[in-house]
Amino acid sequence: MFYTIAFSITLLVICVIGTGIYIRYLPFCPFIAAQQITKLKKLYGMCLLSEYVIISFLVSVKLIPLTVASVKIMLYILWIPFLLINFVCIPSHVSQHIFAAGLQFIYAFLLHTVAGAFHLLLLPSITTVPAFLYAHLIIYLILFLITFQAIRYYFTRLFITYYIDNYYWSKISFFPFFLFICNVYLTADRYTSPWHQLSARIIFGICTICLCYCFTQNLKWLQDRVKLRHNNQLLLMQINSIQDQVRLLEESKKALALLRHDMRHHFRILYSLIQTNHKEEALGFIKSLEENMQQIAIHTYCQNILINAVLSVYITKFRQAAIPLQYDIVVPARIGINETDLAAVVSNLLENAFQASEKQPPHKRRLQIDLHIQEAKLQLMVKNQFDSPVLLGSDGLPVTLHQGHGFGMRSLASFAEKYKATIFCKQEKGWFYIYIIICKPAASM
Repeated sequence: MFYTIAFSITLLVICVIGTGIYIRYLPFCPFIAAQQITKLKKLYGMCLLSEYVIISFLVSVKLIPLTVASVKIMLYILWIPFLLINFVCIPSHVSQHIFAAGLQFIYAFLLHTVAGAFHLLLLPSITTVPAFLYAHLIIYLILFLITFQAIRYYFTRLFITYYIDNYYWSKISFFPFFLFICNVYLTADRYTSPWHQLSARIIFGICTICLCYCFTQNLKWLQDRVKLRHNNQLLLMQINSIQDQVRLLEESKKALALLRHDMRHHFRILYSLIQTNHKEEALGFIKSLEENMQQIAIHTYCQNILINAVLSVYITKFRQAAIPLQYDIVVPARIGINETDLAAVVSNLLENAFQASEKQPPHKRRLQIDLHIQEAKLQLMVKNQFDSPVLLGSDGLPVTLHQGHGFGMRSLASFAEKYKATIFCKQEKGWFYIYIIICKPAASM
């Protein structure tokens, strides 16, 4: 009988710990890569099973007494390995982990208070320790299920933007912890009737909700600032593209002026070669002149002026870096969607491909661009050789763990949402592919 009670109460304790694990995981779920989610689930499962086996054994051999105080101590310390797992699997965001954990502890603290009050109100005759623990833990889990949807909604939106600087989080990360510690010390070493502290804890809960609301509003304000910064970066990118296009035009103009100046001399040389019957030399000289003309020519890759400017800048950039490039471009003058949006996406993808190619050995640098806008359909494919693994998030887009990066994928996600685009990314046989498809009725294109 004792072993059954020990194992079942330990299982309930582990279930309570599991609710905390899930809540602390929720804020990061929308942003982390699928590989990270799989790794987290495996580590969570192994750690929970290990804790259950170890605690059950220690309780069954009576090394840990089955008392209210011992269960409280378990709840205070058994969460620590899981927070460390989060630190390891989702690095570079320690402050956010601490902040989310502090809010989760406050939530759990309030649930325990309400569970204790319900216990005394509905089951006042229960006085034995095992029965008290059974009732309290089961009521806690029921309250968790009742409030689950609301808590899940809040915590999944806790970090509404993933690109806010860590400086902000480092300043506020311990604030929920301090609130929690201020209210938990009275119950750390003994059982205190919830009725004695219920009013104070209700006020504490209301204050916590107000603070959470203030944090949320502040985060939304910061998100607007991040969006403004992102839009400014896109505008700057477009200005740089125009400047590069103007520079290419100036260089071509100078080279063309020099070629025109030398044209009279070239004709004399050609006339002399033909007159002296040196046909092979004359043909070679004509070929060299043609190559020179090709080098200074401003290529037209498509009929749309803005997209052509972007392509001209990046194709020149790839050629100057000696990166082999293939392209197939069919874009009319009018494309039916905002040209600036498409130009920003093309710029981001080509810039990412360029940076990835620079990390490759010279013999493993290749790139292909296909952009077709035909018959009410937009198709864009960019693929480049890249050997290192690429992390894909839950939305299927590449993610980065480096602070300050990721604006390009953010722009791509916004583009997909705005135009209902289908985006597919994959890495296969040393190549990374990204496909974008938009299907619209002919009238809207």
